[in-house]
Amino acid sequence: MANQEPVIFYCDFRSPPSGLGTFGDDILVQDEGCCPPVPNIYTEVIKLEYSATESKSGFLDFIDVLKEKGVTHVYDTELEVPLSLLMRYKDKCYPIDLYKKEVLTWF
Repeated sequence: MANQEPVIFYCDFRSPPSGLGTFGDDILVQDEGCCPPVPNIYTEVIKLEYSATESKSGFLDFIDVLKEKGVTHVYDTELEVPLSLLMRYKDKCYPIDLYKKEVLTWF
């Protein structure tokens, strides 16, 4: 099996592009809490009909959407992780299942 290039979701919770983040060929993900009109610079805009950050079920659904789209990693500079993980993932780019596990500790 050949090595697959990672597909990284870049979290962007507070600033333009006015969504949760982007991945791939300029694909923007928005949820019900952040879905203003955006310029036509994206190849696709995924609009979730729920909040991906306010509930455990919404977050799990969001992760499922990312996985269905082929996302393998999540880049999140604000994720608080144990020191051992911080040292291992200094670039703040986490495998999606590890990211899911760490974020679930917040709920």
